[in-house]
Amino acid sequence: MNKIRLFFLNRFALNAYISTDYVKALGYYEKILRGSPRHPGLMYNTGLCHFAMKDYDRAESFLIDEIDSYGETADRLRTMGDLYYRWGKRGEALMYYRKLEEYLNHRENWLKLRIDILNNEESAASAFKAAEKLDEALVKMREGSPDRARELLEQGLKEDPSSFQIMNNLGVIALKEKKDPEKAVSYFELAEDLMPIPMHKANLQKARSMI
Repeated sequence: MNKIRLFFLNRFALNAYISTDYVKALGYYEKILRGSPRHPGLMYNTGLCHFAMKDYDRAESFLIDEIDSYGETADRLRTMGDLYYRWGKRGEALMYYRKLEEYLNHRENWLKLRIDILNNEESAASAFKAAEKLDEALVKMREGSPDRARELLEQGLKEDPSSFQIMNNLGVIALKEKKDPEKAVSYFELAEDLMPIPMHKANLQKARSMI
């Protein structure tokens, strides 16, 4: 496959993925697979699409293929840990998170907490239930039912205190639906402390500016 076609197919696939149109993204990645099957990152990105679609078996296959072909990186190890965590496979998730910890040579806040959760069978079983509540809450938010979404997220946070996704969404509800920037700040601070990514930082700054 020539470089120009490869560039545009990758761009189209990424845009579709960002728009959460995972079926369309997979369509583009499958075209790349047919023309350039060993392109670095292709298996990983295809695996991410299947992961987002909860097709965990296929996601696992593509992600492992990426690691076998191109080696371990922090992103690949974390994604494998996240996959098994979402899948409810405690042993496999713990193995990859420990590999990530060794790769990074330190424990990030979210990673430390998640390993601690997985080290205990009871706390792990509870945390696995939280992901379902997060999924249901996101549906309720799209349907215009923020109160029910908040209830689900609050329950989920008790079950999985490592879920910065839950914290961030609770902050979004507090800010946009409840017009309570102080409450939003408290949730965004928790999310940012666990996972200091641009989205959390931006949400925190916005909430603080409204107080």
